[in-house]
Amino acid sequence: AATLQILLEDGYNVLISDADVVWFGNPWPIVGGMPGIATRPDAHFLEQADILVSTDCIDFLEDGEPGLIGHEHNTGMLFLRSSVASIEFTKEWQVRALETTDGHDQTEFNRILKGLYVPGKPGKAFRDLMPWPYLPLALVGDMNYTASPPSLDRRATDPARDLSRTPNGHNGIHPDVLSQTWETFRKHKAEGLRDAYWLWHGQIKVGLLPMAEFLNGHLFFTRRLQEYSGIKPIAVHLTYQFGDTADYVYGKRQRLREHGLWLMEDESYFTQGNFLHLTFPQEGYKHIVEKYMDVAGKCKETDPIKTKCWHPTFLTEKDIVDRQISLRDPEAPIDPARAHLEVQGWLRGALRNGIVLARKLNRILILPT
Repeated sequence: AATLQILLEDGYNVLISDADVVWFGNPWPIVGGMPGIATRPDAHFLEQADILVSTDCIDFLEDGEPGLIGHEHNTGMLFLRSSVASIEFTKEWQVRALETTDGHDQTEFNRILKGLYVPGKPGKAFRDLMPWPYLPLALVGDMNYTASPPSLDRRATDPARDLSRTPNGHNGIHPDVLSQTWETFRKHKAEGLRDAYWLWHGQIKVGLLPMAEFLNGHLFFTRRLQEYSGIKPIAVHLTYQFGDTADYVYGKRQRLREHGLWLMEDESYFTQGNFLHLTFPQEGYKHIVEKYMDVAGKCKETDPIKTKCWHPTFLTEKDIVDRQISLRDPEAPIDPARAHLEVQGWLRGALRNGIVLARKLNRILILPT
């Protein structure tokens, strides 16, 4: 944060990228402010933000929704625009990061933006209560507070006043502004615009980088959002990865290898050695799953007893006594986890067989991606 302060004070905009971020494309049409590069129409408000940051949220349906601002922000992909607000923010960030006893720099970044500290005063953060306040950037016009806004998009208001925290620590939005706030969110969503928000007690403008283009590790490697969304990624951050610790970084490296993104190996890595490739056993998987397809269809019905989709441990005494349902009865409710457990057991067996064969044949086992 101290280095950021120096750069921002010198007039530089700063794009921060963790070492485990892979870049595929150009972020400037979304970030904005780059001479000669036009800003995308949907990023009109993002271009005005002091801070743009990625999110750890793994629910893609939250993308573009105002509630996404309440999720954990990840500073591995972070942009700060040189402004008075961003400089003051880095000063506060330095103090909180040095003083914290139960977090780290990213923890404090989130706490400050959420308004969990009294600005400039030492002390512990307020309890993180949701929802917490935020205003769409477009709701704010000049800084003179009035109770009757002249128009929806140019409300004359003071964000620091409209975003208030009551003495007991609860967050709140001024009642005069609340209805206009949600109306603005709805209006911009219908127009395909991405909102930026007033955070840190209304002192700074913050926008979120689009989830489908600035992906966290879960969305890219596990859910493979880029494949079914059809949206070309700009960057991916290797979060949510196995072996994701300071002492064991090979999990991230292997993820990159699996997707052809690790280019540091020499030719011998791919050509020398004896290998045994374990492919995904599609036919066996299908054989097991088909047994449960009929049950899965019935489980969509509304009557839980009729559909027989209750886990046996969920049966009450009333079910057993009054409805005469026996755990040993072939008509008893079916454990909905049974199909998953059977498939997982079968896959573990295939993996076991592959390991045994590889060891006996003195080969390197290659797992399916």
